[in-house]
Amino acid sequence: MSYGRALAGVNHLIATGELRQAEAVLHRLIDLFPDDLVPRAQLLHLRVNRRDHAEVVAIADSIRCHAMHDETIVALCIRGYRQAGIITTALELADEAGRLFPGSPVISHEIGLCFTGSGNKSAAVAAFDRAIALSPGFIPAHLGRASLLRGRTDTAQVEAIEALATQPGLDDEQRAMLDFALAWTWDGTDPDRHFECLHRANAAIARLRPWDEDGERERLARVREFFSAESVSRMASAGIDDLAPVFIVGMPRSGTSLFEQILAAHDDVTGCGETSGIERSIAEVANDLGTAAPVWHWPGAGSFERHFAAIDRSYRRHLSFFEIDTPMFSDKSLGNEWWCGVILTLYPRARIIQCLRHPLDSCLSMYRIH
Repeated sequence: MSYGRALAGVNHLIATGELRQAEAVLHRLIDLFPDDLVPRAQLLHLRVNRRDHAEVVAIADSIRCHAMHDETIVALCIRGYRQAGIITTALELADEAGRLFPGSPVISHEIGLCFTGSGNKSAAVAAFDRAIALSPGFIPAHLGRASLLRGRTDTAQVEAIEALATQPGLDDEQRAMLDFALAWTWDGTDPDRHFECLHRANAAIARLRPWDEDGERERLARVREFFSAESVSRMASAGIDDLAPVFIVGMPRSGTSLFEQILAAHDDVTGCGETSGIERSIAEVANDLGTAAPVWHWPGAGSFERHFAAIDRSYRRHLSFFEIDTPMFSDKSLGNEWWCGVILTLYPRARIIQCLRHPLDSCLSMYRIH
């Protein structure tokens, strides 16, 4: 197969959701064409979307010096460092990119997000303003600005967002961003308009990412069945006892981030944030087994503990990115609650802390933000 056809095949696999196969082809192309940035950039894009921080940083480190001529790749590197929490590196790269691409709204937007992550609100708003000045129809910059200013957004900005929202041909992702931006502009000033915009935004999100309640209930039942108290007790005897993480679980917007910040204020604790390490480690071992099935359908699932060493190696590899130098560390990945059975059997000395908030409070918070 030719190089061009291989890249076209990768694009088709990504479009159809066959991401593992796409990554396999990209790795093969990287081996065959080590000096070509295109397959590395595509792999970086997939890793950024998966928030695979260790892989993102490794790829970004390897290509950033060779890709400073390519605005798209540089923006991906900035985004990867930012999502991984390496804000200083992200800002340094963004500052250099801003000089190289002074007319890029994408780079200005990334600079705004970096300043948002570092808590520099005024600099973030200035960067979003610059992105909007360069491209008045650049929707992400309007959303970033409105989310910071909220009800203090000026009338001209509100009118600009409303004008964009009336344009034909918008997809659901764009409509959702604009309606969330409008919702922030009415925050604290007009509750009726605020929630009207939220309803439209969440309706668009629901169309984009429909939720399968029956499927979730069936998955929960299988997790409970596979990781029963009896099976957890049996498998934990084969667990790994030289690692004692603190796993924080809870619904989104339930206080897990605040709780981890409190823990990490102690000298003996490193807060690792949302590593997604357990979930990714399970996915990597499943890939090595040649299956995409959940753990209860793995080959030899009746002796799940046979896979402990492989999962542990993968998890430690993900942790190596965080340079943990304290006796304890915390992991607050979203989705940890699904893997409590794996955690309790794999790491018997681990602690699981559940953060609880009234469901209505959590749901309202998610409704306003996501």
